[in-house]
Amino acid sequence: MPAVVRRWLVLALVASAPLLLFVLGLTTHRSRETMLRISPQSYSVTDCLSTGAEAVGALFVNGLMAPFISYGKIRASTWVLVGLTVLCIAASRWRRRWTLASHVVSALAVVTLGVGVQLYTFALWARHPGEEPGETSALCATDIPQEPASITDQIVFESCTWLVNPTPVNGGRRESLSGLALYFLLASSAALWCGLSIGRRKGLRGYVRIGLVAANVVVLLLVLRQLPLAHAYSRWGLTYPPVEIVGGCDDELVEPLEEGLCCAYDVSAGATGTVLLVRGTGCPVAGQRPWDEKACRLRHRPERAVTQGCS
Repeated sequence: MPAVVRRWLVLALVASAPLLLFVLGLTTHRSRETMLRISPQSYSVTDCLSTGAEAVGALFVNGLMAPFISYGKIRASTWVLVGLTVLCIAASRWRRRWTLASHVVSALAVVTLGVGVQLYTFALWARHPGEEPGETSALCATDIPQEPASITDQIVFESCTWLVNPTPVNGGRRESLSGLALYFLLASSAALWCGLSIGRRKGLRGYVRIGLVAANVVVLLLVLRQLPLAHAYSRWGLTYPPVEIVGGCDDELVEPLEEGLCCAYDVSAGATGTVLLVRGTGCPVAGQRPWDEKACRLRHRPERAVTQGCS
């Protein structure tokens, strides 16, 4: 690639960095809202930029934790992706002597990463994609899978357990799981580079090369799509501060909150207005509720998972 072209590509990337951070931050908030099953909120440009920058920084910080975490499945997955990255980089240098081997490695990477990204998606969503938001009142699929359980059931159960039980150990697992996205990104980028390094070919080999490159591009896009959700999963999960209403106030929530029949969580997380998630059988209206802070002041209590009830 000519030096002039490389220079312009770098300048274009630097110039578009604020826009990319804004989109990443906004998409992260949208993923957070989907986890809570609340409607989209409004966020300032500054908040979206800072959230996007935080997501990028956390990707590298959490990625450094993943290879050494005590949880074996995440650690093993990390080293498999590291090995695949190294193999793809090595295969990109075989294009002159062992072109067929480069094709095989590129195809292997497509299959491995394609399956891996799908399983990774199950873990981050912590519920099956086929589940409709209105099918259950639970925010996470915590039912213990029956034996013999499928691998997807096991993944959903474990990742969901880390959400509803926000202990320091589970917090570290959530962060390491989000850091796994960094190694998916490295492996898919290396696989794409391997496919591009094969060079132009004629006939059947040419069509195979184009197919492999296209497949690697799709896999890379799927990985990039998971970055906002990975940060939302590790940064917030389902953990938010419960609130109490203080001061003279005649709001209908005051009595149920005081009696412990209802609980409300501040799930704003940077939104321009205060939004409460109201849960409990004693609530006048359960679900999402906008809140006017001027009418009744709120006191925040220590954070806990919104699935832990009002205790």
